[in-house]
Amino acid sequence: MEHGIEGGKIETVYTTVNRHMLDNEINRGGQ
Repeated sequence: MEHGIEGGKIETVYTTVNRHMLDNEINRGGQ
């Protein structure tokens, strides 16, 4: 799947941010 350099970069950034947000919510919820 190649969406071009910009498209791939944006998707990777969103995935990373979403993972961090989910981790933060789980940690704040106490497990």
